[in-house]
Parts: sequence; C-alpha cells; structure tokens
Amino acid sequence: MTFLNEIYATYRQVARFLTEMDATKGETHQLNSGRMSELNDYAYFILLFGQLEDFVNRKYEETIGQWDDPFEVTAFAHRVNLLYDQESEVTESILFYYDIRCDIAHGYAASGRLHKGIQISDVYEDIRVIVSGHA
Repeated sequence: MTFLNEIYATYRQVARFLTEMDATKGETHQLNSGRMSELNDYAYFILLFGQLEDFVNRKYEETIGQWDDPFEVTAFAHRVNLLYDQESEVTESILFYYDIRCDIAHGYAASGRLHKGIQISDVYEDIRVIVSGHA
C-alpha cells in the first residue's frame, strides 16, 4: 500500500483547489466546478480502489498461491470470498466498493446509476483499515 496515503493527500489538495475555484465565481470554466468535483471523486476512487485490488491480489497469491495455468483468471469477487468470511463486513465493504468501481469504469457513473454521495475520506479510511489488517 505504498501509494494509499499519497493518493489521498493529493486528492485533498485537488478537492481544496476545486472548492477555491468555485469561490471565484467570476471565472468561466469549461465544466462547472460541481461536475469537476464529481469527476475528481471518481478518478481518485479508482486510484484508491486500485490499491485495495492490489492488496487483495497479493494476499490471494500469498495465501492461495499462484494459478497452475497462467491464463486462468479468478474473478476478483471470487478471490475476496476465498480470502474472507463471505458474511463479514470486510467482504461486504470490498464487494460494495468493487461494484462502484465497475460502475465508474464501465461508464455508468454518468447515467446516475452510481451511488450518490461518495465520500472519498470514508473510502480512504475503510481501505486503510482493510489493508492494515485491522478490519
């Protein structure tokens, strides 16, 4: 999880900049600051989730092992279910974030299908707890 803290610190700087930009109503922007903030949240969500995905993949390889067939791919949700109790809050959180990741990555965020009100600070904290092993 080398980059988790750096990603979140950068997110906070960019979010602060967008908030300050919104305060300067006199400027004309191609996108309104609300939309830019939304896209910023999506981008940083994907970066944070990527750190979680890397953690799960490494833990899977350490715990379960390498695949016999290098072309065999075990679905992310299946890997999570093999690593954690399927009824646990950790599994629920990871799969919830995975669903959001898929919505963003496949373009459903713009259609309103994405969960409203992503709080990047909450996502960061949840992922930090999971990867630190305190979940």
